[in-house]
Amino acid sequence: MAEISAREAWIHSLEETLPMTSLDQTAPKGVIRLVFGFGFPNHRRVADQILIQKEAFDFLRSRLRSSLLRWPFLGGQVVQAEGDEHFQLVYSNDPLKFGFFRYKREVFDAQWMDLPGVADYNELQMLGGPGEFIPPSAMDKDLLSLSPDLLAKHPVTLRLSFIPGGLLLCFSFDHRVMDGGAVVEFLNFFASETVLTSTQSVTPLVEAKEKIIEMEKCAALSQYDIGDNVLYPSADSSASPSVAKVFLFTAEAVEKLHEFALAHLASRYGRQAFVSKIDVICGLVWLHATRVRQHRLKPDDTTHFISAADIRSRVSPPLGAGYIGNMFVRLVSVATVKDLLDGAGARTREDIVAEAAWRIRKTVENLGSPEYVANCIKLAGHPNPRKSETIFHAGLHRATSFVDNSSWVGLGADVEFKIPGTHYNLPGTEGGKAQWVRKGYSARGMTILPRQGGTRGDALWEVVIALRADDMGKIRGEEELGRYTSENSYVEYFVHDSD
Repeated sequence: MAEISAREAWIHSLEETLPMTSLDQTAPKGVIRLVFGFGFPNHRRVADQILIQKEAFDFLRSRLRSSLLRWPFLGGQVVQAEGDEHFQLVYSNDPLKFGFFRYKREVFDAQWMDLPGVADYNELQMLGGPGEFIPPSAMDKDLLSLSPDLLAKHPVTLRLSFIPGGLLLCFSFDHRVMDGGAVVEFLNFFASETVLTSTQSVTPLVEAKEKIIEMEKCAALSQYDIGDNVLYPSADSSASPSVAKVFLFTAEAVEKLHEFALAHLASRYGRQAFVSKIDVICGLVWLHATRVRQHRLKPDDTTHFISAADIRSRVSPPLGAGYIGNMFVRLVSVATVKDLLDGAGARTREDIVAEAAWRIRKTVENLGSPEYVANCIKLAGHPNPRKSETIFHAGLHRATSFVDNSSWVGLGADVEFKIPGTHYNLPGTEGGKAQWVRKGYSARGMTILPRQGGTRGDALWEVVIALRADDMGKIRGEEELGRYTSENSYVEYFVHDSD
């Protein structure tokens, strides 16, 4: 019999299995990485510097420990079910078996480092102008994350990186276990003052997941053909590699675009017509991404805008915000290239943006239909999870051109960590908030980054866009997104793969 590794022996010793829903099984295979930046002043005396760094280290280790006791399954391991396409989350209620205790350096770690090409934290913030903190030489998932690979060894990891004058926190979450809503819940608890010394019951979560699994069995799926004869499109191997840049939009610019959109829609569709600021930003990027691709598209080609929506409150019975798992479904707005660029005969570019935003909003409103939500869940529940992604595109007749969007506006920018040694009195850090937050990107996609104040306030809107290099060169122009972005607003992004 082959000798098993210490890790395999540890996994076999975990007694509990958390039920995983189809939405968990079909969640993006990857890691959600969030990097939080804090000022952390240097002290003249080395002994004082070591002392305050140790205080921060101990504080964060204690907070992670309490968080894993709150959700003991996050101290477990995701494993492939034997003889099955599905995976399982195995864990133990015994803290001594937690990965946090057995594999401490893999779950929580600290390093003291100099960033390549950057003298200190202040210089890191100054690069590229206000708001541009991310030169690729200075930010790298292989440096900052304890989960740099596509599939994580642990559901949650945290690495502290002390640099001269600053502290960078990189949380990494296995997307198969947690979606954005679950990450927000985790971060809010992490930053709270709750101290736990024993594991908490996961029975309510287990019961909630079992109810969702029952829903998946009952829903109909008439608009998709998931029979044996469905053709599964293969990935386009000829696609050019993506490059990613951050586009900065001032709050004033977004506010004006939003006002223009509401006025246009009210005049055309009535006063009840509404789009959000996020709809407008999404419509803006969808329109311009299609414009820069139109030389290789036909007018009647189909273009899709793919986004995601949290359905915790829309299932029956509703789930609370504290549900840990994946409860997002994808929404797809569809238009021909001609119709999107024409904007239903709109006169100005801003009005065309409004029409694109309106298409997106109408898709979001589908969530008001219980059948729509049930069908999305059923799609995820296909017997072969690996095929659900291709079924999704086959059912939609995969578009010639698309933009895949994720909005992370509320993901952690307003969390008050209150870490000892960090600047509390710097602009944007009141109450111990991070000065900035960054997240990984996906190819051919856009990501609205976490923003202090959510959709309110005067903070910059930061949007990561990943396109082919030739398309990126065009979309930055004054005739495209350049007419709306703030001056000197383009910087390379730092995570060079998908989420």
